[in-house]
Amino acid sequence: MKQKMKYVMLLVCLVIAGTTSAKAQTDAKNDSVYVVIDFGKAASEQVTKAVKWTPELTALIALQHCADISTHPAGEDYIFVESINKVANVKYKNAWYYKINDVSPRVLAYKQLLQPGDTLKWIYKTDICSKK
Repeated sequence: MKQKMKYVMLLVCLVIAGTTSAKAQTDAKNDSVYVVIDFGKAASEQVTKAVKWTPELTALIALQHCADISTHPAGEDYIFVESINKVANVKYKNAWYYKINDVSPRVLAYKQLLQPGDTLKWIYKTDICSKK
């Protein structure tokens, strides 16, 4: 009887420990936004970092937490990412674009608010927006 009780207690402890660990992992994910920087053909590496989420966190601010960036204004209401870690846009050839949870938003990065658990991916790829 004592042996059976020991096994029951051990099983209860393991269930509680597993539940606590899973909750801690879920809480950590919900407190962060994950930023992925894909340099495409410009570099073989890809950078992934977690950024602590805050209600004011935009796609541009999250990127600034992870990389050395430069931006440029275009008109009164536009700010574009010009380079990330010295990999710069080349007009008509390559440019930086971003996705949130694999969806391309229709909002500029400095205005795009992020949610806890989002994955923000910056991608250096063929420039499709510059007018020739």
